[in-house]
Amino acid sequence: MDLFIGTTLSEARKQKKVSLKKIAQEIKISSRYLQALEAETYDIFPAEVYLKGFLRSYAQYLGLDGEEMVRAYNRQHGQPTESSIGAANPTPVPLLKINARLLVWSITAIIAVILILILILRLQ
Repeated sequence: MDLFIGTTLSEARKQKKVSLKKIAQEIKISSRYLQALEAETYDIFPAEVYLKGFLRSYAQYLGLDGEEMVRAYNRQHGQPTESSIGAANPTPVPLLKINARLLVWSITAIIAVILILILILRLQ
């Protein structure tokens, strides 16, 4: 069961008895954007990354689970969630492992070769 994002935010704010203006000042997000989140009018946001960040911050301020609110937004708008991304690519991609000792020796050898070349060129 998906929650209604705007209604949930609005009810939580009213329960805390705090104004949009006060919240906007405290979390440094324009009250215009907070009002848009409550009204679920997402087209005013400059980019979706802002929308999700503001949604997460606003929900957390109200004592709600910000990550769950973003997941609910993703579900409502047909976007992949973390769990569906993992399901699409079940095998983890191995990261490049660098042996620190080998790296130090390689850099030392390169520096030694450069110094030897400089000495050879100066002797000529």
